[in-house]
Amino acid sequence: MNSQGDIVPVVLSTQAGMIIERRQQMIYTHPAIVFKTISRLGGQTGWLYLNWAGHLRGWIDRLVGGVGLRRGLRDPESIRIGDAIDFWQVEAVEPDKHLLL
Repeated sequence: MNSQGDIVPVVLSTQAGMIIERRQQMIYTHPAIVFKTISRLGGQTGWLYLNWAGHLRGWIDRLVGGVGLRRGLRDPESIRIGDAIDFWQVEAVEPDKHLLL
């Protein structure tokens, strides 16, 4: 396991009655590679690990009245504000720099 120095991997805070969870992980590669990989998660592409579990969660969500597996990116090669990555919604995006879900 690599050391991240002084970076705390998970930070929880509260704001406007919501619990905010912020996660960080140091990755030593070009930002464009990381951004492209994360931008394609879910939907038709699936997940990097335990893909079947994501499908199971989608089916369970659908059974209890949720959106299930119907959410996803409008374009699998490009991510835009308002798109969904699994059950998160894209709030802000700067390609290769910033993704706020």
